[in-house]
Amino acid sequence: MKKLSILALALSVLAVSCNKGPAAPEAPGEIRVTAGIGNLTKVAYDGDKSAFAPNDTISVYAWLGDATEIPAKKVVDGVVNKFDGQVWNPRVQMLWKTVVDPHYFLGIAPARYVKDLKADPFEQDPQDYAASDLLIATNLKGVKASDGLVSLDFDHAMAKLQVNLNFRSQWNEQWGALPAQKDVKVQVKAKTVGTVDYLAKEITASAQAQAVDLPITALAAPAKDYTYSYSNLIIPQGGVLQITVIVGETAFVYNHANEKGISLEKGKVTTIGLKVGREQMDLETISVDDWTEGAMPATDGEAMEDDAPDYVSMPLTFEALTDGAISVSNAPFGMQLSINGGEKITVPDFYVSFNVHTGDKYSFYGKGTSITSYSDTQFNGSEGTQVKVYGNIMSLVDEENFATATVLTEANAFSQLFVENNTLVDAGNLILPATTLSMGCYANMFGLCKNLTAAPALPATELAIECYFSMFQCCTSLAEAPVLPAAVLVDGCYYYMFYGCSKLASVTCLATEISAQLCTKYWLLSAGDAVEGEKIFTAASASVNWSTDSGNGIPAGWTRKNAQ
Repeated sequence: MKKLSILALALSVLAVSCNKGPAAPEAPGEIRVTAGIGNLTKVAYDGDKSAFAPNDTISVYAWLGDATEIPAKKVVDGVVNKFDGQVWNPRVQMLWKTVVDPHYFLGIAPARYVKDLKADPFEQDPQDYAASDLLIATNLKGVKASDGLVSLDFDHAMAKLQVNLNFRSQWNEQWGALPAQKDVKVQVKAKTVGTVDYLAKEITASAQAQAVDLPITALAAPAKDYTYSYSNLIIPQGGVLQITVIVGETAFVYNHANEKGISLEKGKVTTIGLKVGREQMDLETISVDDWTEGAMPATDGEAMEDDAPDYVSMPLTFEALTDGAISVSNAPFGMQLSINGGEKITVPDFYVSFNVHTGDKYSFYGKGTSITSYSDTQFNGSEGTQVKVYGNIMSLVDEENFATATVLTEANAFSQLFVENNTLVDAGNLILPATTLSMGCYANMFGLCKNLTAAPALPATELAIECYFSMFQCCTSLAEAPVLPAAVLVDGCYYYMFYGCSKLASVTCLATEISAQLCTKYWLLSAGDAVEGEKIFTAASASVNWSTDSGNGIPAGWTRKNAQ
């Protein structure tokens, strides 16, 4: 049976409830990175370890020319690398531009796409302690392809403020007991908005100071000789004059005696000790120390290179997470399969099902096939089976040279390839490498995959009509959308893209031209409906005029943030 046309797909959606291949001549090898925090403490693990943890992300930028001048066109432009506990895995392949020229590198953690790396608007979220820990790494010595892994050593861009409290004996003598820590609130008056110059590793604070909460510290116990401790990250700034401690309904205010205020320095911990009495609060100590609790050297580069999963150079692979069965229907003539790295066999062109056991890996190749021959092919499996898919989808077309393919020219290339596949739970390391797309190429690709929790990266910057039409419609377990980097939208490109994704809580769309017909028609209709917390939409800039009408733009109830 032939696949539905795009128009028919639109009607059907309304009815639904919801080891390496040869390198390209111009790409002399893959860029891989190693990242460390030196002997800094990552705030998410205060009192435990100073290390990146599995699933942490960094974004990587690279350019040629001058170390201090970042061109608009970069060799690597914000590619997200995800840590698996041992190595950093890029969501999209990063390639050296030349063999002989020095490349310059910058890394940002957590991963953050930035257009202007010398003037990036930054707003701290005082309620998200760990996410506010902006780390920046530069490698400006000039690295060549022959030098191997690129080392990125990160530094804190933020300052840390810790307030330690003691209580005078009045609390026990006159009030009977000390207040419980949960009943004590600590605030500092500080600026939370600024501009980041990533090359200088500096944040310049701007706007007006406001009350910033200092939550109960993440440390296992209060500081020595103190009853309670509270801390938060603050944009580096001078002139911090006021700290307020609220006990029940009573506010105790400390105003710094020096009119210049307290200076909060990047990469430093400013610790303030206060003693709270019944009627007043007094300063005990102020100290400034390096943010150095523990150590985390970068992992050995050679070991990382050997062990790194190179998803771009891997064939399309299904790995069983449970026992069960997977199936392929309407496979094109010449499609081949390797089971657990064994000899390739030809897949029948009608329907075939394979019994699988946990850990089994099924890799697929195309021998003499074309993209158009996949217009009817679908992957699925038996109820209760769970699988993850990873590797390069272009192995379905070219079994030898798929690692260098970056352009799709055939309409409906991989549309509906996984539609209604409820065995699929993770496609986060599936590589869709094309940066130039074709009409309907990924239309309804993951439609109704209700158990899908992780989506592949979508690196394309040149879109085509209906290229992502209904791509994730009714993926009701998907919580985060892949970043959409294309600046110019075209007719129907995101039509119904995330329709019915009820758990979706994060969307980043960096488009600046969004006037094409039906480009975002119903793309976020009902998205996030099952999310009780905040839902974030990140736009390219404040100047992009997004609608809030019926899911055609930013849905009502979502918080808008701007990348710049």
